Amino acid sequence: MASRPSFRDRAVVIRSYDFGEADRVIVLLTKHNGLVRAVAKGVRRAKSRFGSRLQLFVNLDVQLYSGRNLATITQADTVDYFGAQIIDDYDKYTAACVMLEAAERLSLDNDPYLYESVIYTLAKLQSTEKPMLELDT
Repeated sequence: MASRPSFRDRAVVIRSYDFGEADRVIVLLTKHNGLVRAVAKGVRRAKSRFGSRLQLFVNLDVQLYSGRNLATITQADTVDYFGAQIIDDYDKYTAACVMLEAAERLSLDNDPYLYESVIYTLAKLQSTEKPMLELDT
């Protein structure tokens, strides 16, 4: 049996949803591999090693291995967490969610510019007073 190829990339969490009893599917916008749907096994258990890293507004350094339909996350390290100021402010949260959904729909190819612009916008949303104006720039 041949081993599956693994790859490492920078990624931002776009969306997540529960899968099975203890797993979660994480949709990642990666820098070099575009949009990747991956399963995080056991992430919903109390002693999960991923836990809070795989949530919205987190920039990650992830290692994945390819599967038939879904990749599997084997390692995730937090690079930046943008949620501290975004989650507590309704306007910032709304603007950030709109931006993540737009990024998911616009990700056609492996475009590193889209990833970089999402990270830049999340960073700007942390400190802005008018978050909706940041989406226009």
